[in-house]
Amino acid sequence: MKKKILKNVFFVIISCIIIFIIFKALNIQNKTQFYEKDINSTITQVGTVSFYIDCNNIFSNASKSDITRNTIYANDEVILYDNDSVYDILLRICKKEKIQLDANYSEIFNTTYVKGIANIYELDYGDLSGWVYMVNDYQPSVGASEYKLKKGDKVVWFYTLNLGKDY
Repeated sequence: MKKKILKNVFFVIISCIIIFIIFKALNIQNKTQFYEKDINSTITQVGTVSFYIDCNNIFSNASKSDITRNTIYANDEVILYDNDSVYDILLRICKKEKIQLDANYSEIFNTTYVKGIANIYELDYGDLSGWVYMVNDYQPSVGASEYKLKKGDKVVWFYTLNLGKDY
């Protein structure tokens, strides 16, 4: 009888150790750990950028001077890491703020194309509508995943109704 009890205790202890090892190996993360960018020793913070996502153009009564009225995201101090692209920061913000993002990487164009942000998609408001980005009030001629940002840049993603000519 004593042997059976010792055997059962030993089994329970070994089972607990195995369960503990499995949980440690699973790398369970909390929300903050999951949504934050994994920063390792090779990536360093180099400053901040201003970053905005707005859809003012969708609403005919929206004023361009009223940036907060139909702004999905606005922050003047988004952390910029070494070699971050416009798309890297967009993706990081959307994950952290739980903003829906739909984008596809194109091997033909070697960049990522943003189809939708916050469930507002290209062509939802006409044949010339979709998401466009600007850096320092300039529309770059490269895709968002190719444009590397510098400290102090101002990035605006806006929903255009006319191929970006309406911002």
